[in-house]
Amino acid sequence: MSTFLYFMEVFYIASSKNQMLINEQIRAREVLVIGPNGEQVGVKTVSDALTLAQYAGLDLCLINPNGNPPVCKVMDLSLIHISEPTRL
Repeated sequence: MSTFLYFMEVFYIASSKNQMLINEQIRAREVLVIGPNGEQVGVKTVSDALTLAQYAGLDLCLINPNGNPPVCKVMDLSLIHISEPTRL
């Protein structure tokens, strides 16, 4: 899947629920982390996941808040504007 389509899919999921929690906005205790290349990093505390994302120069985005544990992906959100919803 191309990077653009992936970002649009993530943005659509988040905008359909009128929320996209990123970085320090994530309030879960532990999250399942998906790396920037799609690899499963594992279950980490949010502080550890934020450290991984910051080390890579990327953002931590909450993809599935209803998962057990919630699922986050390390990705570059500077390419999309979160404040302006986009119609797919």
